Amino acid sequence: GAELTIDSDQILELKEVPRRLAVIGGGVVGMEFAAMFAALGSKVTVLEMLPQVLAMVDSDLVAVYTKHLSGLGGEIHTNSKVSRVVKQNGGLQVQFSTGGEGGAVDADQVLLAVGRVPFTQGLDADKAGVKLDRGRVVVDEHLHTDADGIWAIGDVIGGIMLAHVASYEGVCAVENIAGHGNRVPDYHAAPNCIYTDPEIAHVGLGEKEAKEKGIAVKVGRFPFAASGRALTLGQSEGYAKVLADPETGKLLGAHIIGPRATDLIAEATLAVQNGLTLEQLDLTIHAHPTLPESLMEAALAAQGRAIHIANRRSDTTTRAASGPTSPQGGEANMQNREKDMAATIKPSTPPSVPSAITPKLLELKKDNRDFLLGLHRQMQLIRRFEGRGGNGGRRRARAEEERLHLHQLPRARPRDRSRHRPQGRDGRALRQGNRHLAR
Repeated sequence: GAELTIDSDQILELKEVPRRLAVIGGGVVGMEFAAMFAALGSKVTVLEMLPQVLAMVDSDLVAVYTKHLSGLGGEIHTNSKVSRVVKQNGGLQVQFSTGGEGGAVDADQVLLAVGRVPFTQGLDADKAGVKLDRGRVVVDEHLHTDADGIWAIGDVIGGIMLAHVASYEGVCAVENIAGHGNRVPDYHAAPNCIYTDPEIAHVGLGEKEAKEKGIAVKVGRFPFAASGRALTLGQSEGYAKVLADPETGKLLGAHIIGPRATDLIAEATLAVQNGLTLEQLDLTIHAHPTLPESLMEAALAAQGRAIHIANRRSDTTTRAASGPTSPQGGEANMQNREKDMAATIKPSTPPSVPSAITPKLLELKKDNRDFLLGLHRQMQLIRRFEGRGGNGGRRRARAEEERLHLHQLPRARPRDRSRHRPQGRDGRALRQGNRHLAR
């Protein structure tokens, strides 16, 4: 029944929004269209053969997205294998099986989004001496093929099949062709952007990959619910997450789900590409209120130095264990984190402050950072105490008494301005603009 389905090009040519849309494939393309049509009012059902949609994304981020899609009436069936698509009752029906049990989804349109492969048909690559491997052009580390004078880039060579990666490969290939050096593409900091709602973006190492490889990392998160800019935009879902080496603090990866995530990932990409540390990231002044502050705050949280959320010891240092993380476990952990974050968007208990505060202690130096952060937190707690009825409460009471006292004082009589207005011949007061009529 593949002839009854449409692809990612044909779905953009639809003249009306389908009332029911079935999406076969839970990859990037499938989930982007699922998010778009769910927002437009379609009843969206996603069928994915793997245990998790967006398999390349950490499960805690996926949990946030699936929760949002569910709120729009969407459904996701994982571990589901589609058997066929048939016409049924004037529409279409997708038949599938999950764990040996059969199921069916009725739809008006069925989007087939199971991924793309390199398109090399008709190139006559063998005649040019270009070697193919299962339809993919084979290149060396400099993007040169087996044939003299022929280089290849982009989707036809496989790898990371993204437009911005192909553009980067094109620059490397042209420089090699022009003899400007032997450029070898470096993919370790290639950002991946997913235009769902909310947006998802990530770069570098993820928690799932770290656990599978047994790499120790420390993790910091900052929820957009604590971001002033996100709140003014009315988009407080999601968070920014950073992963770093626990010994050196070197940033290894960043993962964002939330408003403008695909824009925010640029700063993290620069940091990962150049081996910057969490400290270098958090010591960079970020404008306020802006969304990029979330990365700085996540870097602080990873070091146990969070200011606008509580520091959680379990999040600041995580020892990676072998074995992949299940989506269910990741979702449960994320729900617990969201509850903790929602309940603790306030400064944590600050360290003690010395009784004698000298000008030297107030200097903006690295050695004074812990002290200054603690002082800042204490000032926040004092303000909160005053707002709940401490000294501030007594001051407000005195101000209220003064207001009531002034309210009881006799007021001066208002001035009768009509007696001072120019008079006309009939004795009536004239408006300022009509004085010439009385002359």
